[in-house]
Amino acid sequence: MNASPQGERERERVIACERAHHLQTYGRQPLVLVRGEGARVWDLDGRVYIDALAGIAVSVLGHAHPALVAALREQAGRLLHVSNLYYTPVQSALLEALSAQSGYDRAFLCNSGTEAVEGAIKLARRHASVHGRGPTILGLEGSFHGRSLAALALGDAKYQKGFGPLPDGFVRLPREDLAALERALDPAPAALILEPIQGEGGIRPLSGDYLRGAAARCRERGVLLICDEIQCGMGRTGRFHAASAHGVRGDVVALAKGLGGGVPIGAFLMDDAVAEVLGPGDHGSTFGGGPLASAAALATLQTLERDDLIARAGELGARALARL
Repeated sequence: MNASPQGERERERVIACERAHHLQTYGRQPLVLVRGEGARVWDLDGRVYIDALAGIAVSVLGHAHPALVAALREQAGRLLHVSNLYYTPVQSALLEALSAQSGYDRAFLCNSGTEAVEGAIKLARRHASVHGRGPTILGLEGSFHGRSLAALALGDAKYQKGFGPLPDGFVRLPREDLAALERALDPAPAALILEPIQGEGGIRPLSGDYLRGAAARCRERGVLLICDEIQCGMGRTGRFHAASAHGVRGDVVALAKGLGGGVPIGAFLMDDAVAEVLGPGDHGSTFGGGPLASAAALATLQTLERDDLIARAGELGARALARL
């Protein structure tokens, strides 16, 4: 289908407006999308595309899923926002569902993956302070953990240019190098953070041997292992947590992207023994886990479980890999 004159004019207007008024930080494609359903999206002229990007690993239920749409409509007509100084039934229901799906005792709800990583770093540093370890956070080369200054200090050097000085206390290690990790664990740092499947620099899974070896070495020294499952988690690998495929369980897990099915929400998860180092006033969020985002995340988790979509993702992934 060729673009209509009206559609072309509207496309040019939208792009010109963005270029005039938005900070130019995105390398956008010249495509204006107006509607989505399932795995497909439509542009101004009604041309249909298969959305293989899924909003960068966000739309785990596809576009306009009926369960998600219904949950948002109902919650928007009931209660959009209250602060975390009060309880809401929908947030409590989300926390219960998230604990059941993830296997962790507790979660802190925030707005994004970057916030989840920042919260995990704060938790790890407080835990290290309480237990007599140093504040250093170890990461791996080729990683991407977000765009805050702390996350940039852990990520690839190409994202750091011009943003220095970066915070101290962050060290990047070679990936798949257990000897380098062994050296960096003496004296014991606060934590090691890693993506079980590195996403930004190419889809590069860490080997099971490395993940298991890293987890064992951290456990021996009382160092927290933070698994950044923001992009690879939420069932996309056929398991709720990608690291669990190798028998690895992080002490802290960062989630976001697919958690809300398209609505911004993030979380970091931990068990009671780790969570106890943070108390009232030590961390917070104005919007984190608000009623609308909680309703979206709850509907997403319930749909993943009800329709057995995590197992289906594993089956379809195996078929795709075999054919490729």
